[in-house]
Amino acid sequence: SNALSCDLGVDRLLSCVTNTGDAFLIDGKKLKSINQYFNKIICNLQQKNMDNGISKRIVTNKIAALWHKRERQINGYIAQALGLLFKKVKEFDIDTVVVGYNTGWKHKSHMGKKNNQKFVQIPFQKLIAAIENKCVKEGIRFFKQEESYTSKASFLDKDPVPVWSK
Repeated sequence: SNALSCDLGVDRLLSCVTNTGDAFLIDGKKLKSINQYFNKIICNLQQKNMDNGISKRIVTNKIAALWHKRERQINGYIAQALGLLFKKVKEFDIDTVVVGYNTGWKHKSHMGKKNNQKFVQIPFQKLIAAIENKCVKEGIRFFKQEESYTSKASFLDKDPVPVWSK
């Protein structure tokens, strides 16, 4: 029985390791770049709108089109990342995938304005759902593991993984 554990992040969208010691990373900088680009363009448009007396909260057709384009690009990158992940799943003959996740982690993040923006705008839940759906289609077991304090557990010492909050 081969298992794969995936940890989610910003610069490294997925950091993955198998129980046989194989490891690989899937880059997250492209998602960060997409978000930064669209945030900059939308901010400039909102500033122009405010200069013309339009509230910053008003979503113009142009801004809505940019949000949709951003969404399409993010979905495309998630599909690419999923393809890379499952190429490795097949290569390593994985039958169980575990993804670390914390409920409400985006609401409790206090990393400063810039880091919060980078973290909060990455659709981790969408990525997890895509991984789960692909696992179901491929007949692979899937688990979401609450991970807030998994760093307190040592695989080498065979420590149990604590669950701190639901």
